[in-house]
This record gives sequence, structure tokens and C-alpha cells, in this order.
Amino acid sequence: MSREFVNAVCGALPGAAYSEPFGPGTAVWKVGDKIFAAIGSEDRGASVKCPDVETAEMLRDAGAAEKAPYFH
Repeated sequence: MSREFVNAVCGALPGAAYSEPFGPGTAVWKVGDKIFAAIGSEDRGASVKCPDVETAEMLRDAGAAEKAPYFH
């Protein structure tokens, strides 16, 4: 998953705003003050917020996602 792809998808969403609150290279996408996606400077994948635990589990079970080590 490239940074360009993440930025294109997130940038097309209504109300989405780009920022770099953790410094250059870490792209963060927000609606209002709420982060819904982030991609780090190493481009190893994007972190996205799921609407619920079941969706996150389904994505992990399908092999389409993995749990970020810094989220509970």
C-alpha cells in the first residue's frame, strides 16, 4: 500500500484533512479533531480506525489487516 494510494483514498473523503502532527513524514488524516487514518514515514502500511471491534477482527481474519502494536 503506497503513500500515494492512502493519500488519494483519504483525500477523496468528505471533510477529510491532512496533517503531520507527529513531524514530517507521518501522514495523518482527520475529520474534525478525530484521526481515522495514518501512514508512517517508512510506508509499511496504514493504520485505520474501524467502526467496531467486529470489523477489525473480520479484516484480521481475512488476512487484509493486522493489529498495530501500539493500539489496544
